[in-house]
Amino acid sequence: MPDESQLLQNIIEKLTELADLSKKQAYARNDDNVKLATDLDYRLDLVHESKERCVGAWVQHVRDHGC
Repeated sequence: MPDESQLLQNIIEKLTELADLSKKQAYARNDDNVKLATDLDYRLDLVHESKERCVGAWVQHVRDHGC
């Protein structure tokens, strides 16, 4: 089972990925690249869901261990 620092690192990684994908999507939309922007939107949804699971795991860890 991951410790609290690993759980927080997982959240940071997902947030970083969200920021990167968002930036790429903004550029794609600015360039009128609808296909790329749409593909990135799908990927953003997946990463956001993954980030939410990471946050949930961290919250549960804090509840279980009183961190």
